[in-house]
Amino acid sequence: MRPTAALGSGFAGLFAAIKKVRPHRPIHPDGVMLHGTLTRTGPVIPSGISWIDAPGEDKVRARLSRSVGLPRWSPDILGLAVRVPSGANHFDVLLASTGVSFPGRFVLVPQQNIMAATFTSLMPYKGDKSAVLLGAFPLDPGGNLPATPVGLRTGLAKRPLELALCFSRPLGSWIRFGTLRLLHDPEQSSLRFDPIRHPLPGSETYAWTRALREPSYAEARADPDTQQPPVAGDSASGPGPDAVPTAGAPGAPSQ
Repeated sequence: MRPTAALGSGFAGLFAAIKKVRPHRPIHPDGVMLHGTLTRTGPVIPSGISWIDAPGEDKVRARLSRSVGLPRWSPDILGLAVRVPSGANHFDVLLASTGVSFPGRFVLVPQQNIMAATFTSLMPYKGDKSAVLLGAFPLDPGGNLPATPVGLRTGLAKRPLELALCFSRPLGSWIRFGTLRLLHDPEQSSLRFDPIRHPLPGSETYAWTRALREPSYAEARADPDTQQPPVAGDSASGPGPDAVPTAGAPGAPSQ
């Protein structure tokens, strides 16, 4: 067994163990649903991924959450999941709180304040030219938005969270290609975010990243009561995005 496959199986086993304690919300137990607008203006340098490089605007659904479920007064790894419509279907982008420069962009960083957090995809997408990372950076880094459900509901009911959307090569500089504006969604309907089944248009997945992530995602899709996978394409049912492995480990990169 290759090292990445072995690690992927190990992450899946860890996730299965967590599900025994939290069957419906194993990770990302605290979070709020959001809605908003994602505007792409196009980067000054092409990324090699068609969706990033083409201008456009979409209405999106999203979720901000705390990954580990630590006490709300303490920092936690934050997850940002975004669902973007694409024709009759959709795709999901999952990001986690990390550093910005190399090697920090590959290191998960706990945060208490959303405005002080920087979110990246942690693992690269495969573009036409090379590996591509995605990033989302608050446009008001000096502001204060507590990373708790109450803090998010209160803060995002008054003003939107605005983030610069950027891409980068693994060792390169961040290049902006758009803006994400999010507000609290009072309906709070549950979604299942899954970037494996719903990938970014114009990108591919590296075999090693799939080997790391797919076993955990398969475990996440299993119904906690029957341990049977849900019907393919049933992305609007289930326990919500917290059931999909995201921020917290390489096999669970972002939420």
